[in-house]
Amino acid sequence: MPKQQDRSKFCTLCKSSKFLRFLSFATTEHNETSEFIVDRHLYVGTLGELIQRASGCPSCGIVFQILEEQSVTKELARRQHFVFEEWQRWLTLNKQQYRHDPSCGYYQIGLKFSAETERGGSSLQLNNVFQVTRQNPQILSSQTEKVEFSHAETKSAPITRLRPDVCNLDLVRKWLLICENSHSNNCRPVRKQKLSTIRLVDTQEKCIKNFVQTQDLSIPRYAALSYVWGPTVSSYGLLTNDLDHAHKRGFLDSVRLPATLMDAISLVDSVGERYLWVDRLCILQDDSNDKMRYIPDMGAIYAESYFTIIASAGANSNAGLPGVRPGIRSYRQHSISFGSVCLTSCLDPQFQYHMEDLSTYAWQQRAWTFQEKLLSPRCLIFDSKQIYWECLTASFSEETTFEFLPNGTTPRQISSIFSWEVMQQNHAMPNYHPTFHKRFKSLVENYNRRMLSLDSDVLNAIQGVLAVLTDITGVSFYWGLPDSMFEHHLLWSIASREKREIQGFPTWSWLGYRGCSLVNLRNLRRRAVIQCFMRAQPKYKGKDIKESLQRVCKDFHCFIHLGGYASNLQELNVNDISPSTLKHVVPAFHLIFFADTLEVVWEKGSCDGYTGKLYTLGESSTALSDQPLDRVDSGALQSTEQKRFIGTALYEPARRNSLARALCHMIKIIKPEEDPHYEHNTLLVVFTTEGIAERIGQAHVFADLADTLAWSKKLIVLG
Repeated sequence: MPKQQDRSKFCTLCKSSKFLRFLSFATTEHNETSEFIVDRHLYVGTLGELIQRASGCPSCGIVFQILEEQSVTKELARRQHFVFEEWQRWLTLNKQQYRHDPSCGYYQIGLKFSAETERGGSSLQLNNVFQVTRQNPQILSSQTEKVEFSHAETKSAPITRLRPDVCNLDLVRKWLLICENSHSNNCRPVRKQKLSTIRLVDTQEKCIKNFVQTQDLSIPRYAALSYVWGPTVSSYGLLTNDLDHAHKRGFLDSVRLPATLMDAISLVDSVGERYLWVDRLCILQDDSNDKMRYIPDMGAIYAESYFTIIASAGANSNAGLPGVRPGIRSYRQHSISFGSVCLTSCLDPQFQYHMEDLSTYAWQQRAWTFQEKLLSPRCLIFDSKQIYWECLTASFSEETTFEFLPNGTTPRQISSIFSWEVMQQNHAMPNYHPTFHKRFKSLVENYNRRMLSLDSDVLNAIQGVLAVLTDITGVSFYWGLPDSMFEHHLLWSIASREKREIQGFPTWSWLGYRGCSLVNLRNLRRRAVIQCFMRAQPKYKGKDIKESLQRVCKDFHCFIHLGGYASNLQELNVNDISPSTLKHVVPAFHLIFFADTLEVVWEKGSCDGYTGKLYTLGESSTALSDQPLDRVDSGALQSTEQKRFIGTALYEPARRNSLARALCHMIKIIKPEEDPHYEHNTLLVVFTTEGIAERIGQAHVFADLADTLAWSKKLIVLG
């Protein structure tokens, strides 16, 4: 509990009547007219004056310590042209509403900083620095028998809680019970695909058990763990030779486990659960077949878990779960009393994560953990400062200020895909597919900012998400592209010049590059002028493989509301493909379609060596047509006559090879805009000696020129 401070030790400001009246106002019931009696902004001097008073005044000392701990002083110091000590400070009263409920209002004290120079002004606002109550805060020690809990049904001001070094697990149990008993089935999404078999850690018997779903036996309830391995290589992982002993009681006591795994096992047992899924202990680390068996099930493993433990702090698996054991947490709360008024420091939900250096959180950077969070409907999140609960209906935390965020929102801003509105809508609704594609575009772009230890895992690390999306929405995926509006999605673009070090991926997929961006909604509303097919898998519909092709894009209702296809597209059958090319066509890999094409010359620009200009070929260059890129003399390209500038193109790093010029083909994918000022997007490809096209970039042609160019119809096999 906070100590009653000797008022004689306070500075003149903190003893002043206007300061105490300001605090008293925050803890008093008010009607609408009385709220204007006190100015909600109280000027308290410069930052330099605070630093001078901090050593003698307990109140000012705590404020300055909070500013240091939450990196506010670091932020103010880095703002150029402003003198650090001359930042002006105001205390602010900020009215809050629990879940935006007007019947439950309360105040928090914030800090506002501002500064002015001849070049202009700058400001910084922290809405939540102190919670103000007329009662002492509750200390959440492990011995606390009863935890006072505020939620939407109480209609009362929040309980202020002081977080201990070791978390109070009774609070975690209450979060689980509230979600289980009050949220009905909202937080338990229904899926068609279920797990048939799984290995789980038995946290009571300290061993690993195998479970198979049958008519008479269900897979038991379990928690899952999302964490980062890091560079640690000495930690234990389940091996094939362990299978004869792993199921025996006490097996895990005989192996060396990293701290995060030990903490997770202890936590699950302590909150009254028994089973835990951890990749390192539940998948054989030396068996590629076992990995390929369970990696496609990642969506089901996390989606069907009772809750997911997220170890978001720390650089590796030895970081532990802050709050499960003493000495790991990096931040402590401060509390001080002014007579009957108690101030308890709190973290600002918005400012805290804006200021944190998230590069220190490896979990925030990894692609695998991004998928695990997306797939988890209920999460228990451990960061360095406190624990959060997030489900599809509510969000809670040890520190009550975070319980007043909108439902389902935590500062990490990675929402489960089960919270997407399209997961509950009818597919025929007018906005269904535009909404789906907007969500999926954001998902892919966020995923591409994450890191992988092995680039070859780029599809595996998102395969679980794609499987769940297919299960619920009916949209299938080919190498990361949805079969809804599939042709339009071929027009993805790259923001990064970095190519992934992978083999065996088609060039038409975004998986080969970091920092890719999917097609925008404006292009989705235009009509596709190609229709893609793939060579059928063996025994496709009972026919011989050489006799059948399967269309990639399905007949979705989205064609009513988005672009769909142009009319009179040329029919395609397997006989249109030459035998010499057909033998190189791989099922579910190569795309086959008729398209309007145009031979062009790409010429490197002066900026970055990737962006260049496009020219049509002159009559003297017809001899260069249809020759493979590596056989075309750059000198011959340079000497082409009658070149006509038609647009620009990004020549992707996969094929650039420091060329100054290259002979390419443009492929028309969607109809040009009627607006002549809008660029028309096409694909840029080259042909191999086997007649297979490979994507090398994206071209932007001036829309008013697109219909004037001499396009020619050609069968394309794109690999």
